[in-house]
Amino acid sequence: MKDRIYNSEDELLSHAKKLHGKSLFDLHGHKSKKKYGGKGGFGNKVEEVHYGIKNNNRSVPDVENLGIEIKTNPLKINKNGVVPAERISLAMINFSSIRDEKFESSSFIKKNKSILYNMFLRDRSLNDYNIKFILVDLISLEGKDLDV
Repeated sequence: MKDRIYNSEDELLSHAKKLHGKSLFDLHGHKSKKKYGGKGGFGNKVEEVHYGIKNNNRSVPDVENLGIEIKTNPLKINKNGVVPAERISLAMINFSSIRDEKFESSSFIKKNKSILYNMFLRDRSLNDYNIKFILVDLISLEGKDLDV
């Protein structure tokens, strides 16, 4: 499988927004029933089935030509409202090269400067392909957020 190429941020966002209020099965039918094991399996399924990007462990963003990383994460409801159900892993640390990096040009910033979040309300009673996405949004590190 060759990764799908998105020619613009607008093209990617338009495709991403199709997930809002829908499940993978709603959009992709039986193709979405393929099993993906391990931690991050559902995120890998979303990247491959919906975005057309093969799972990888590269240190570059998933949509490399646009510099956009894709993250799929569960949310839960508690006394504070809707909150993340688990931590989001943004990068692995390469301890042998990190000491030579400057933050502004680091591998972390290159991979995570813009992240397309696909958020769903965790419901363990559903098959993963039937989970509906409730938030799909692109967040970019810039301005005050980057300063922090």
